[in-house]
Amino acid sequence: MTVSVGDGVELCSTRRAWANTFLFFVGAGILGLPYAFRKTGMAGSGVVLVAVGMVSAYSMHLLVQCKRAINGGKASCRAAVTAAVAYERVDSQDSEAADGNVASSSNGKSLKSEIVGSYGGVGAFVYGEACQKLVDSSLLITQAGFCCAYLIFIGTNLHSIIPWIPDYVFIIACIFPLSVMVRIRQLKTLALFSMFANFANLFGIFAVFWRDFSVWGEKREEVEFGVEKGNLPFFFGVAIYCFEGMGTVIPIERSMEHKNDFTQLLLSVVALVTLLYFLFGYCGYYAFGMDTREIITLNLGGSDGSNFAAALVKSSLCTGLFFTYPMMMFPVFEVVEKSDFVRKRSADFASWVRMAIAACTGIVSIAVPNFGLFISFLGASCCSLLAFILPPMFHNKVCSPPLVMKCINYVIIVIGIIGAVLGTTDSARELLQHYHHEAHTLKHHLPAFGEYENTTLGSL
Repeated sequence: MTVSVGDGVELCSTRRAWANTFLFFVGAGILGLPYAFRKTGMAGSGVVLVAVGMVSAYSMHLLVQCKRAINGGKASCRAAVTAAVAYERVDSQDSEAADGNVASSSNGKSLKSEIVGSYGGVGAFVYGEACQKLVDSSLLITQAGFCCAYLIFIGTNLHSIIPWIPDYVFIIACIFPLSVMVRIRQLKTLALFSMFANFANLFGIFAVFWRDFSVWGEKREEVEFGVEKGNLPFFFGVAIYCFEGMGTVIPIERSMEHKNDFTQLLLSVVALVTLLYFLFGYCGYYAFGMDTREIITLNLGGSDGSNFAAALVKSSLCTGLFFTYPMMMFPVFEVVEKSDFVRKRSADFASWVRMAIAACTGIVSIAVPNFGLFISFLGASCCSLLAFILPPMFHNKVCSPPLVMKCINYVIIVIGIIGAVLGTTDSARELLQHYHHEAHTLKHHLPAFGEYENTTLGSL
């Protein structure tokens, strides 16, 4: 159910906002959880997963509280209000251009009258333009990273179906149609793609569960029920990646007809998503043991006649992520097109910039050697900044919370910094090892130039 308010813009019901929030959380990251469980162990994975889910929900709540305090005139800091107003003015102009009208709040006031209405706006209000640019840059890298992960998943899985075609060929083939799709500027048009993608993704996830149960218990002796302490930083990055949603929490709250229901909505969604993540990771690892691959769909199929079903599941998930790509790139383009470099030029120039960014995600996807390490690196670097570090910092300055809450916020900031440093360095080290291994393998399989030259001359 939706309710039209003001200039005809629809505010969504709590039920619809709940569904949107749930579907946003359930992305490609879930497909890497069984491998993360394999590396970290059942107990370690479960504890870190629940802890990251709780802190993510808490940080989202803090961010919304900051936004409400600022717009309600209750903020304890006002030093950068001019920067926030200037930033949100550009944001509202971009929203009008995309949607063709101005959103209204549930009490009939235009949302343009709010001082801040986005994560970047809160950052601009609290610490000025530099903080706003930090937030927007992190959101841009995170969203673009999600899309790179989609392309890696698509290339890897389609290659497993058709082994004689390299994975990078599938990625290149995807970039051409996606470069056309990202030129779409109307959210309503993209929503049609998103609806189809959600059905395809959910079908694929439930099909993976079915496959897990079909081989249940065969690898039980290989399952580590304890903790692999050395891999905790890796799992920390993967978990934060899975729960990352800081860039959408304020837009979702603003879109709700009954905004007082947001906290309950958020807690219920995070609780259900955490349960789903745990079950998916647990079942995948328990089913395949030490054979669990970095993308669980690579474990599907076999000699029991299930190859066709496996190909169907993989194709469904690939299709779903393909059509999710334009929607996930939309916030990236919003950030880029706010810059003077793009905003002051023609719409055709902005479209070419969109196509260039899509091509860059393809190049990065081809260069990344491992899906699991990539999402861990992305989660530990940018996602930890957005979810663990900045919201508590903003809350301490904007809302002047009681001493106990302020101390909790500082603890989360410290954990976020430590986790970010350890997770980023660990994933970067393993990525470099993969690159070195691939280079060594390539050198081993290719003949030396001199040897090739002598062989050729000797044959003449």
